[in-house]
Amino acid sequence: MPTLAPHQTVAWSCASSRPNNENKSPAPNVYNHVKRVSNSPVGMGNLGGNRETLFSKPEVLVGKTGAGMRINKHTAKSVLSELVKRPCSENTYSARLECLKADRSIPTWHALTRDPERLKELEISDLPQLEACLSGVGVWLPEVESINANVMINLTVKLAAQYEASFHSLVLEEGVVEKKDISIVRGAPAAGKTSYLKCGFSLGGDEVKEHLLNRMPGVTMPQLHMHSYVLLDGFMRFMEKRLLQGLTRDSLYLKPEAIKRKLQVVMSQDGGQKAAVHDIQVDLLTLCCRMLKRSTDEPLMSFDYLSQSFRLSLESRQETIDLISNNHDLVNEYSLSVWDGSKSVKVAERSADSQHIIIYDQALFDRQVKRDPASIDAEIPRVRDTVIDKAFISSFTAGFEPAIATVFKDALSKYDGKTIAEALELHRDRDHVATSVASRVLAEVVPS
Repeated sequence: MPTLAPHQTVAWSCASSRPNNENKSPAPNVYNHVKRVSNSPVGMGNLGGNRETLFSKPEVLVGKTGAGMRINKHTAKSVLSELVKRPCSENTYSARLECLKADRSIPTWHALTRDPERLKELEISDLPQLEACLSGVGVWLPEVESINANVMINLTVKLAAQYEASFHSLVLEEGVVEKKDISIVRGAPAAGKTSYLKCGFSLGGDEVKEHLLNRMPGVTMPQLHMHSYVLLDGFMRFMEKRLLQGLTRDSLYLKPEAIKRKLQVVMSQDGGQKAAVHDIQVDLLTLCCRMLKRSTDEPLMSFDYLSQSFRLSLESRQETIDLISNNHDLVNEYSLSVWDGSKSVKVAERSADSQHIIIYDQALFDRQVKRDPASIDAEIPRVRDTVIDKAFISSFTAGFEPAIATVFKDALSKYDGKTIAEALELHRDRDHVATSVASRVLAEVVPS
């Protein structure tokens, strides 16, 4: 199985390659072998005997000069390429972090791992192996491993609050673990999955990103995508193994394979755990407008990504329904809801005591399950080229309650004269504005 070749600046090796996402390696202990340091973004990393830094604090600020180099969006990659060559004993965390802030196209694992060049090779050749490596010990810089451990602790606290009896049982070795059914909520970004799950318990990548953002102010959500994914994936696998049951994960589940993998987790555990599957369909224009009212503390996406997710949600629905129908012993509930322009309408459902899906609106159901590919092809460019102006804003918000309409009007009016695609691009590339208390403290906006 492939492993990374030895490298003089790296003291770690990758875990075994996972042949596919349905047969992953045993869940790692997410707390072992972590060297704890301060999570403060200033003055991190004085861990070794050699405390020399590449830049002093004033020199790492974007646009300032240091050692003959400037860190800005034009030079960040070249500066970073020099930083990663430095010996591991040197503290380069602050300078690497400034490169991330200067160039938002750089993901965190390109900048904050010990040997990113070796990892980049796996990004092309073996993505499951890359995920396994990023979950390994000694891959990230010590400062980041401390941040990662802190995130794991926060997730554990949340999980313990929901599964208190199970945690007591594990500590006391009584061997009795409470079983809870899980929810699988399917839908494109901004469809309303997180809002739906708020009444229950779930863990999601966006939550992990928020934890990371609070500890690395100035980094953007897209830069944290792979970073948050591997942290949450490792945590979920570890805790599902320890608690002997599946856990609800806030994810897209657009492909039937993703739902199938989750059902396999449920099936592999004893105790009769069940899954409820809820499918949410929202038109592309509404998805885009919802994205435009998001803050920089929430995940922001381009039109291309949103439209691809929208297409996939429609094209894979029949296959998803077939999967649910063939797993009646695992799925105890199913529903399909559609946004009608002002509210969510339940189109079909199957209750726990029924073998069949009940359809409430056949015509609407058929449009969401058997949508003509040509109509999807026509909707995407129509929405992409829609110009945001007063007439559009007035029409879009016409059916909303006054308070909700005001929020959308304020958000959309910032992009007056822009197309939907242009507005989403500008919205995604905005400077990060810290809205949480933790972010403002760490950014020294308010006294610590």
